Amino acid sequence: MISVTALNRIETGYEKAMKKFIITGSPHSGKTKVLQELERHGIAVLHETARLIIREDQEKMAADPSFNVKYPWDDQAIFCRRCHERQLEREKNLTGDLIVMDRSIIDNLAYAKVAGIKLDKKIYRDIERAGYEKKVFFMERLKNYKTDDQRKDSKEQVKAIHDELYKIYSDLGFKIIDIPLFSDDKDTNIIKRAEAVLRHLGKEGTPLQ
Repeated sequence: MISVTALNRIETGYEKAMKKFIITGSPHSGKTKVLQELERHGIAVLHETARLIIREDQEKMAADPSFNVKYPWDDQAIFCRRCHERQLEREKNLTGDLIVMDRSIIDNLAYAKVAGIKLDKKIYRDIERAGYEKKVFFMERLKNYKTDDQRKDSKEQVKAIHDELYKIYSDLGFKIIDIPLFSDDKDTNIIKRAEAVLRHLGKEGTPLQ
């Protein structure tokens, strides 16, 4: 008999054997650098969808100033919907047996909660069908928060997003694996955080490529 999870993956086009692990946390938690370090160890990763969309929009705006764009700081409801749809599309096209993802469709729930908006309830159906591994890596926030071209959240918003993400993943039954700050030295911290993730993936000692 085929399990419900297997059927869901067949219906959505996901690779049956693929293990999809999530790294999450607030903005400025160091996810990107850790994922880049995991890539150096040969781990397949999916970089953050929200940043991808913002960069693409900024490039279109630079090429055509009349381009109509809605950034998350303009309209969070529209942006959450765009992230949800794009994330599903990207996940459907994944191949291989293991991938570590920067966020998932679940993160949209936290951003919506902090923004005081409601999302279509179908997101819960999509979460159930996504086949995520129940172990989720939660990154502690880095010190000295700074904004950038794709990150405009205030310090208060960042703290609220951090707290809401932790609550939502816990409420959905995920096992939270806390990835702390190991060192004040930037490079050492990245390496040790990546090593912590590798241990939980059973990939400890994987050589650099």
